[in-house]
Amino acid sequence: MIHQAIATQEVCQNASLQDLIVSVSGGVTASNFEYQWYSNTNNLNSGGTSIAGANTDTYTPDNTNTGTLYYYVVVKQTESGCQVISATSEVTITPGPSIATQPVGSDICLDGAATTLEVVTQNGVGTPTYQWYSNMNNSTSGGTSY
Repeated sequence: MIHQAIATQEVCQNASLQDLIVSVSGGVTASNFEYQWYSNTNNLNSGGTSIAGANTDTYTPDNTNTGTLYYYVVVKQTESGCQVISATSEVTITPGPSIATQPVGSDICLDGAATTLEVVTQNGVGTPTYQWYSNMNNSTSGGTSY
């Protein structure tokens, strides 16, 4: 018997994904099982592409390419050659936003008029939200939010 991995997940490109984990019961011991994960463009647990190096009960899908892939694992008992195939786990990677136009800074005199900072985003799904930060250092981390 196989306890299935999560059924579906959707994340933005390059975001963290949950690992796909299966557990198998029956047979002699867990060390007597061989695992091979597959990906498929169709929601089928056959005819997929074998994933090199994906030979354990846990697999972390690729999060760099956008689109939907279906993953499944074939678990074979080494002594008997019997095998079981998991259901598919759907993983959808949506395009993350990117900055098409960066804000441009400027030097201003004390009490002078500041140039409006503007940013233009592209890609992504839905309506973006923005959070501006200021920093005493030339760094994109550790700033104070506004």
